[in-house]
Amino acid sequence: MCPSSLSSRLLFGTAPTTPKTSTPNRTEAALTRSSSATASTNVLASTGSKKPELGGLGRRSKMVVVAGRDLIVAVGSELRITSLNQAKARAQQERRQPNDTRHDAGDYKVLHTPLIKFEIQQLVLNPTNKFLAVVGAHSIAVVVLPRKGWSSTVGPTVECRSLLVGHYYHGLSGSPLVSQILWHPWGTNSSSLLVLTIDSVVREYDISTDVEEPTQTLSFVNDLQRQQASRSTPVKRSGGVGAFSAEDRNAKKAVAMCVGGGKADWGPLTLFGLMRNGDVVAICPFLPKKASVPASYIHALSSFVSTKVDYLNVTETTSESMPLTLSTSTPTKPASSSAAPHLSSLYARQLHFVHQLVRQASRASSSSSMLGSEGMDIDLTAEEAQKDHIVNLTAPRFGAGIATPKVQGPFLMQPEPIDLDHGEYCDLESLATDLMYLHYEPQDRLRGEGDEVKIGIGVIGVAFQDGKVDLCLEVEKIEARWDDAQVRTRGKDEEEGADELPSLCVYETIDLGLVRELEGQQSRASMALEGGWVSFIKDPLYVDTIYLQHPLGSHCLVLSRWLDNLVDTLNPSSETTQEDEEKQAHEMDKAVRASELSQVVWIVKTVNPIAADASMDSTTTDSTPLSVPVVGVDLINDVYLGYTMLLVTSSLQLVAIELSLRVDSSLLPSTTLASSPHGGKGLSNEPPPYLSLLEAPFETPSILASSSKPVLPHQVVPKSLANKGALETVTPDSLRFIGKSVEALRTRLGDLVDASDQVQNRIELQLAELGRQLNKVHELRKITAGGLIKATSGANGGGDDDERLLKDRIGKVKERQKELLKRTDRILQGLMDRHAPLVSTFERKWFDELKRLEGEIKGGEEGDGDRPGLETRVERLVEKVDMLKPGLEEMKKKEVEAKGGAGSYGGAVLGVTQLHKVEEKLAEEAGLIMEARKKVEKLSQALGAISLA
Repeated sequence: MCPSSLSSRLLFGTAPTTPKTSTPNRTEAALTRSSSATASTNVLASTGSKKPELGGLGRRSKMVVVAGRDLIVAVGSELRITSLNQAKARAQQERRQPNDTRHDAGDYKVLHTPLIKFEIQQLVLNPTNKFLAVVGAHSIAVVVLPRKGWSSTVGPTVECRSLLVGHYYHGLSGSPLVSQILWHPWGTNSSSLLVLTIDSVVREYDISTDVEEPTQTLSFVNDLQRQQASRSTPVKRSGGVGAFSAEDRNAKKAVAMCVGGGKADWGPLTLFGLMRNGDVVAICPFLPKKASVPASYIHALSSFVSTKVDYLNVTETTSESMPLTLSTSTPTKPASSSAAPHLSSLYARQLHFVHQLVRQASRASSSSSMLGSEGMDIDLTAEEAQKDHIVNLTAPRFGAGIATPKVQGPFLMQPEPIDLDHGEYCDLESLATDLMYLHYEPQDRLRGEGDEVKIGIGVIGVAFQDGKVDLCLEVEKIEARWDDAQVRTRGKDEEEGADELPSLCVYETIDLGLVRELEGQQSRASMALEGGWVSFIKDPLYVDTIYLQHPLGSHCLVLSRWLDNLVDTLNPSSETTQEDEEKQAHEMDKAVRASELSQVVWIVKTVNPIAADASMDSTTTDSTPLSVPVVGVDLINDVYLGYTMLLVTSSLQLVAIELSLRVDSSLLPSTTLASSPHGGKGLSNEPPPYLSLLEAPFETPSILASSSKPVLPHQVVPKSLANKGALETVTPDSLRFIGKSVEALRTRLGDLVDASDQVQNRIELQLAELGRQLNKVHELRKITAGGLIKATSGANGGGDDDERLLKDRIGKVKERQKELLKRTDRILQGLMDRHAPLVSTFERKWFDELKRLEGEIKGGEEGDGDRPGLETRVERLVEKVDMLKPGLEEMKKKEVEAKGGAGSYGGAVLGVTQLHKVEEKLAEEAGLIMEARKKVEKLSQALGAISLA
């Protein structure tokens, strides 16, 4: 990864004075006008004193998103947008004019969203880049982003439509904090919005139909799960010794969620949740109410469940003790007589669920094939067309009286994750902040002939506030389970077998070194790190690369070192039999133990070196912020803008880092082809025309190979010497420890010197080879130029004049080529600036409707014979009303006078006594009427009895 080579000028004005980051040659830009610089500085100064609300999004998590080629930044309750295309164009123009000291970084516009009156804490963009979810502490809104061409509009604002989501559940006072939101990848039209609140409730909103009421409501915590967590969880993920009450509260507060992955299992239908104490739970199956699912996945899931049912039937008939080992998501416990009824009912319910999806998919496929048969691509076979087809489904109903998906977990962490020790002066709690699921499989590797199913690995990452990251392997896939009255009335043994907690294999615990970076200010480190949480950002290009955003900058984790080994072990080159399963399990265990650790790189460091230095005056240190927190990170993968990482700090500075693309080694020319001088046409015994001094590629010494490991080891002080402070008396134990430490240090330094000698020798050899190659290129250039001149001179019969003319022509061709390149660049840039999307059929109809409405409002011109427009008719009506107003006033006056005269002698009013007498008479008459009614009813009954007799 390398820093961006773009201009380091400021964007949109002058940036406020802040501590610089440690990334060299970075691109910084302030996303605020000069009038906002003071406010940004004040916000930065107050971050050190304000302790955020833990448990919800009481912090600014992600304040920047990239929608296509537009950059959107949240500042307070305001959304600002700018075009990255225009910023790059201005940078290129300034590069052509290096003497110009004026730097115009462009301007931004404000998205006009009057409904957003809360402080924005997070921005989440949907997969189609059309909807932007805006999150506050208790409020959620969805903004419809403007179309392309918004930058050409006049004015500082851009009109946008905005909608408040679930105002009854999230907008009222006292509503729970919003922990996280995400757009479900399988929602129809990418309009399924999942909202997780601090009380562990998940609500799904379909933005296209109703933004007030959720279509589905789930909870990561129920009564049964709480009891299991209190009696069965062996690992305490938060709190100190004896802190049972704090752990209880943290186990019921959800802070993050994510969607699982996979191909032919229940992974994509699994919703994972993370509690504040670090517990991971799961709900399966979960599908958006209106979902768009690949047809290939539905058929693969149907085959998977059907195979399990068939295998269970065979197992029950042949042997009751046969182990049930199907694929990677099948339970590995034996199908005993007590577990077989439970598995039978569970698989029957799974099969019923899948059959409902298959029926809907079949109906959708048949209707789509009838409608799209004429426009089908002739190059695609029927199987490929069915495989790539997306079907729209409705999730099977659950709710009152119907089985609901069961909460599975909390997961057992095996082995127990390592707890970081930050020292006695740091009171920072290890609270979980974010959750990530990664499904890695060998996508680029061909295994055998034909289409063979490849087994992937699921990796779950848990980030903590103190910079700890746990990477866990999904050793067993979550299966669909339901919780209803039938489950609660089962026997005790069957219930315990069904409610067995799932497990995760903790592969690696990574310490990002956030507290260690602030070692000189441990008393203030907890307050600085609580200002922003550690969050995951996935790389859009490489699955095995993860970025982490935290208050001190950003880290990068590369997992390909050990993921490739595990995937190769799961996918052997030859077919395995039943006898080879134990050997494959042994190889898998060996690969896990022998695999390397993840590569950890600190990309951007925003620590203030002056404030972090403990040697300076305490008064100055307390008044200076320890760092400039990063409030937003996003990545760009675009043909024009490149592969870039964008970071925004709390002082609204933009840091752009150009990331390096990987080169597939299989695409590079091999050494055998490169050494062949004539491409195979020459003799093999001929010596090569050029021999390189570099016979083999350079292998980095092991001591310098890992960038995440320290060059010199950290010595662990024995317990007998750790708490004694300065040594007053020298003992044999202390001398022995010092001697061993010095010996290990000398050995390590000797290895480091040897490694540096190897690197120095290699550098000298490469410099010598570079000189030889330059001399060889110079000789070839002379030979080429001499042969061309001789050939031209021999054909024309000229001498020095021909040589001079040829050189002049070559010079003119070079200049002409440069002019053509500049002209091509200008034309391409002009086309991109004037680019506008083609007008669709619906847009043409909309424009026609607007013209028709304009005609009805304005009407035809005078003399055309058309009827007058609405404007003309309204003007005429106003004139008539003005003419009738005087007469109306006179009529009102006459009416008032008539009423006043009549009131003097007419319109007698009854007194209270008279009204009372009238009411008594009416009551008597009403009593007489009731008596007469009763008599009539008795007579009718008597007549009915007589007629029956």
